[in-house]
Amino acid sequence: MRTISILILSMALMFAGCKRGQISRGDAAYENMAYKKAIKHYEKAVGGKDNPQLHAKIAKAYDHLNNTAKAEEHY
Repeated sequence: MRTISILILSMALMFAGCKRGQISRGDAAYENMAYKKAIKHYEKAVGGKDNPQLHAKIAKAYDHLNNTAKAEEHY
């Protein structure tokens, strides 16, 4: 049982690290005005979950691309 708990905890930490990495890469791309790339990283990080901060970042990136329809989906 302890081995299973350690395995589950390890996997959870690994996925959390991947999410933070995607957000960091998205932030870097956004700052470099690579908005399509930023959106790709943010969408991987959000993973269909309800995360208002990430959805706001995605919406702002779409705004910079003048894609208001897609931006509205994330506001």
